[in-house]
Amino acid sequence: MRKPARKTLISVVGVVFFMVIAGCEEEQKLPDTKRLPNIKRCRLIAVENVGLKKQLEQRDKEIERQKQLLEKCRQENKVLKEKSRKRIEDLLSITLGSVVEGNKKLRQQNENLKSEIENLKRELEELKNQAGPKP
Repeated sequence: MRKPARKTLISVVGVVFFMVIAGCEEEQKLPDTKRLPNIKRCRLIAVENVGLKKQLEQRDKEIERQKQLLEKCRQENKVLKEKSRKRIEDLLSITLGSVVEGNKKLRQQNENLKSEIENLKRELEELKNQAGPKP
């Protein structure tokens, strides 16, 4: 009875060993069959990457174009500010020039009137002195 049990045990171990070896071969074959979908997936990813790279290049070009437009707008803004400043200075000089000139004339008239008042006061005093003291 011992011999048949040993034979059975050896047979069972042999079958298990054979199954393990066969299983390992299947596992080694599985990556080859799984490789096909990986290759397809890699190709799809590569195509998607190429598309994304093109989109990125287009966006980079658009960003560069927008930067150039921004710089152009800044230059135009600078020129407009300078023109505006110059125009304000011109208007102020014209306005202030006429105000200063008018002010100068008014001062002269004021001086003339002051001297005329002084002359009239003197004449009045002289007339009072000629008329004599009041009784």
